[in-house]
Amino acid sequence: MLLLTAPSASVPHAEIFAALDGDLDADGVGPLRNSVFSMLDPVPECLVLDVSRVRGISRAGVRTLVALRRKCTSAGVRFVLRSPSLSVRRELQVDRLTPFFEIEA
Repeated sequence: MLLLTAPSASVPHAEIFAALDGDLDADGVGPLRNSVFSMLDPVPECLVLDVSRVRGISRAGVRTLVALRRKCTSAGVRFVLRSPSLSVRRELQVDRLTPFFEIEA
């Protein structure tokens, strides 16, 4: 489910990029959480999750995004959700979490 791109060689650890593909459900959140948390050492300036290809998101998926955002905030890392799919946008709106995230169209 998780595709990673290394940070730019010209600016070490400036931005980490991960693209998610598939369903963000109870089965996928553990591996996602472990992968993303490991990307925060050493601490980058920004973590961008491209969620444009997430077809479905469960409550566990939403809780994981909230936990990742909180972890980034506590570490001083800017956390961005890039191009949320319709299902991700809908779930964030239903849960009134849209203002909680930095979202790039």
